[in-house]
Amino acid sequence: MPARSFRKLLARRHSAAPASDAPRVLILTPVKDAARTLPVYWSLLYRLTYPHDRISLAFLEGDSRDDTFAALQAALPRLQRDFRRRALGAGVALF
Repeated sequence: MPARSFRKLLARRHSAAPASDAPRVLILTPVKDAARTLPVYWSLLYRLTYPHDRISLAFLEGDSRDDTFAALQAALPRLQRDFRRRALGAGVALF
């Protein structure tokens, strides 16, 4: 992102402008064998000051040997409630 655009984004973030004016962003997170660290990741996502209704989340998981996929599925209802869009991918399938 060019420095000028980044400065505009920061100015907008710290202004009284409505959240709907904030650009939409995607946080794409590849995970593998991450079941143990996902609770910390969730807390960090929720601490973001960027408007959650402007954040889309996507998780790419494959070949984990632990309960990563189950942990993602368990977190999905809360993420669906609190963020703009959510996607969970296993291999190439998205739901």
